[in-house]
Amino acid sequence: MSELIVTLKGRELSRVPITKTDTAIGRDASSEVRIDNLGVSRTHAVVRYREFVFRVFDHGSANGLLVNGQHADGHLLRDGDEIQVGKFVVVYAERGLLGALEDNSGRTDLENTRRRSLADATTHLSPAELARISSLPPPPEELLIPAIERVRPAEAPGVSKVVVALCVALGVALIAILVLVGMLLGK
Repeated sequence: MSELIVTLKGRELSRVPITKTDTAIGRDASSEVRIDNLGVSRTHAVVRYREFVFRVFDHGSANGLLVNGQHADGHLLRDGDEIQVGKFVVVYAERGLLGALEDNSGRTDLENTRRRSLADATTHLSPAELARISSLPPPPEELLIPAIERVRPAEAPGVSKVVVALCVALGVALIAILVLVGMLLGK
């Protein structure tokens, strides 16, 4: 599960797991990431989860949105991105489902690295690899949905990587079936 880490002068103050599709950052008591400081707007920014990615948007803050030192109205978040909120820095950290389970597992760093590598290898499959696994022929390249290439299952909050991979595989299989039916009806 991805999280937002609130820091001040390099010191970590809090970690907030992202559990909603919209996560507010601000001074207001209703904000999921609450920073009680007058230099922070009531609702400074919002992190939105859409189409398997997280983006941060300015929410009418007095000083605007700064991500990695650059002004932006919106920004696609990547692991380690820094969102400036007044004198505070909120760091976006990507964590897969297995990453959250590993922290308290008692495994060594090497074991955790191997486990993460295996998890990443099983969730970053091309459409052709997914079709091979599902034992159906891959559909023609021009019919592939470009979004399939952008799917990042590790970012989906609360969704198992296996479930996401199976859904993508089923989507590819459905496209292949539709192509075959179209070819049969077209003759």
